[in-house]
Amino acid sequence: MGKIFREFIYLFSVVNVFFVFNTVVEYKRDAQISKKRNITVQLFMIAITYILVREIRIWEIYTGSGFIPYRKMVFRDFLIRFLSMGEIKGYIVVRWMFNIPFLLLLAKVYKKEYNISCIKSAFLFVMTTKYLSLICDVVIPRILFIIWKKDSISSDMVTKLSLQEWNWFDFSVILIAFLVFLFMLGIVKIIKKLVNNNRVYVYGINILLMNVIILFVLEFLNVISIGKIGFIYGKLLTSERHLLQIQVLPDLIFLNLIMTIYLVIMIKKENDERAKQDLMNSKLKLQEEYYSSLEESQMQVRKLYHDMKNHLENISNLNQNSEESRQYIDELKEQLNNSNDVKSTGNAIVDIILNEKKKVCIKEGIDFETNVNSKELSFMKNADISNIFSNVLNNAIEACQKIENGEKYIKLEVYKIKRYYVIYCENSKTNKIKRAGSRFITEKKDDFVHGIGIRSIETSAKAYDGDVVIDYDDDKFMIKILIPLN
Repeated sequence: MGKIFREFIYLFSVVNVFFVFNTVVEYKRDAQISKKRNITVQLFMIAITYILVREIRIWEIYTGSGFIPYRKMVFRDFLIRFLSMGEIKGYIVVRWMFNIPFLLLLAKVYKKEYNISCIKSAFLFVMTTKYLSLICDVVIPRILFIIWKKDSISSDMVTKLSLQEWNWFDFSVILIAFLVFLFMLGIVKIIKKLVNNNRVYVYGINILLMNVIILFVLEFLNVISIGKIGFIYGKLLTSERHLLQIQVLPDLIFLNLIMTIYLVIMIKKENDERAKQDLMNSKLKLQEEYYSSLEESQMQVRKLYHDMKNHLENISNLNQNSEESRQYIDELKEQLNNSNDVKSTGNAIVDIILNEKKKVCIKEGIDFETNVNSKELSFMKNADISNIFSNVLNNAIEACQKIENGEKYIKLEVYKIKRYYVIYCENSKTNKIKRAGSRFITEKKDDFVHGIGIRSIETSAKAYDGDVVIDYDDDKFMIKILIPLN
């Protein structure tokens, strides 16, 4: 029974690590993954980690206080003997032989399944294990042992405890660490609401809370060692406080330094994202004003066209006997008909954008084919309509402009299927697509200004719970926007 409980402790420790890590890394924030697949991925990672913790103890994940041999790590010991480096050096080498491949595997899985950069996931996993190591290996066991046995964990008392007692002790250590994190998580959620979910503040709060808790424990030991409890545990508490300071403070300072650098990088990234969002909003506002003004002008032109056509009909009736005047009037009518070659899709903004882009395509020698029905787009704001169609067609035109020899074409289809409104665009291309995760890297010089086209489309689509699906091969690029009809 004791051995089964020990295996459960290994598993509980690994689950605790992934619970903390997944929360810190916000693993589902940018992910498009089903619940079933998410559970499968997490079980896979937990199983791999459990085996490696059990056999190697990778990344110093807590497996117990280690004062009695719970079980022999046969595989690890075999590798140490095989390497013939000595026990201590061999142990270090064996651990890192598995630490690095495991970290690469984790980074690759989280990149593929959750769209988190490899560097970010690897870095935060290491930092998570380091912080948990401080709490589970050093802080909690020393305090808990004093409370439990009224003696120091450094005393001979540890050799007198049974496997069952150590099992319950180690389980309590992990459980307390888990409850401490839940307490921190509750505080973070409250503060998130107060700071409008500003992620920079959230990162800072996580670091601050971890440090406050550890430093609070050290100060707590200092206070109670000279209080009433100090009369009973005075020497124990004082000695443990000094040991904790020696073991914890240097590591804590180092981890804080690393996390501060990371936080500065995240603040810069967050500020860049905000600047891009502000630029995107400004662009959307100008675009909406432009197309609204163009819509008004087009209505006036249509009215003028209608009036001119009537006038020409009247003049034609008055000049039936004049061949030259009739010929001249027919030419004017033909010119008017050509100038009114405006397709009606059911939405004025879409009409304006399509006809504007059609002129560009004619000029650039691009075959522009459309099959658009936008009558049911009334539930969308004009700003989002113009943003989606303008950016989709602008990107398609720019791709075609880069083609020196070959077919240049753009196909745009807008239709309703079941309860979804679908905007599909396909265009020819010759340029190579560059991606960094889910982000497309622009080939333009001003990356900051121009790298927001796809992101802008995604922002407008998400405003209506829509999705953007992108696919491409060597000679064509396809984008599909699906917006639910609520």
